[in-house]
Amino acid sequence: MRENPRADHRSVIVHFACSTEEQVARIARLGAIVSANPYYTVGFADKYAKFGLGPPRADAMVRSASVLKRRIPLSFHSDLPMGPSAPLNFVWCAVNRITPSGRVAGPEQRIGVEDALRAVTIESAYSWRQENKLGSIAPGKIANFTVLEQDPLAVEPLKLKDIPIWGTVFEGRIFPVSVPKSAGGSAASPGRARQLADHGDPGHAHTGCPCEVARIVAAALMTNR
Repeated sequence: MRENPRADHRSVIVHFACSTEEQVARIARLGAIVSANPYYTVGFADKYAKFGLGPPRADAMVRSASVLKRRIPLSFHSDLPMGPSAPLNFVWCAVNRITPSGRVAGPEQRIGVEDALRAVTIESAYSWRQENKLGSIAPGKIANFTVLEQDPLAVEPLKLKDIPIWGTVFEGRIFPVSVPKSAGGSAASPGRARQLADHGDPGHAHTGCPCEVARIVAAALMTNR
């Protein structure tokens, strides 16, 4: 970087399991960004505390709070099959850092729900230079987003990974995970996408239904593309 300086180079430190505070400071000085797997701490801190790393280093894996404190862009990834490919699970891991033994590994490295949500949305898009197209809901962006049945900012942190997924919107098309029986239709098989045209009977006005919100937002985004 000294010989060939570049502005906005976005060099990415991937996985980010073991690190020191000095290394985090160096990442900040270099203008690099971090794409971490928050599952490492939850899945492996107990084992690594006994074998290989020792308790202090094992509990300090994935220093999310330290990264954010130094204003380094932070995104999350699953490293599948190393960890489950479930964004809400990443959020749960980063916010709680609870291991299978029930203890909190490195409580000082826990981050807030909003920061964790950014790490699986806009910051992930930023890490591969797609923030002008993806990662947030805004006019002009591609209408891809997930519709949750509960507000992740309102539920208890321990329940974040259990928030039901109502469906998704992909390029402006709505795909419920299943058709609610209350809408007059029969439930779809689990995980099977159903377009809005199949959502309930023709008399269902969708008022107050999550699909209504998804439809309005998707239509607005597509209009402004």
